[in-house]
Amino acid sequence: MDDLFESPWRYVLDSSALIDLKKDYPPEVFGGVWNRLNTACEKFEIISVREVYNEIMRGSDWLLDWVEKHKKMFIEHSPEELQMIRELMDNNEGWIDPTGMRPAADPFVIACAHHRKLIIIQQELPHRMLPTIARKMKIVCVRLPELFVREKWEFK
Repeated sequence: MDDLFESPWRYVLDSSALIDLKKDYPPEVFGGVWNRLNTACEKFEIISVREVYNEIMRGSDWLLDWVEKHKKMFIEHSPEELQMIRELMDNNEGWIDPTGMRPAADPFVIACAHHRKLIIIQQELPHRMLPTIARKMKIVCVRLPELFVREKWEFK
């Protein structure tokens, strides 16, 4: 860490996890999940990147309000991360859609996780680019149920 004090950051959240949380864990039924997530985000144990914020803001539902309320968790990139992002995009042609029609946050999430030694929370299938590249770079990725187990989030 570049800071004098240890950072509380432990995880970086991909948009796929937020979208699946919204779809599979509606707060009316799974309020405990959302309460735990809110607390972890407010404590900055879970952060994300500005590009995930931008992806979610393209939507048109209540998740926009949630993201806006937690805007402080979406961080900017360091110069080292920006260099890694350029390398990731150069070395993985076709990953990012130049028209902007497909999500573009993945390299930013990976660079953040790599530089800051964080675990990625994501919901993509194992053969997709984000988990594949993360695996090659020895970055741990977890899906939502794995996060719940790791953090001992019990819901009764």
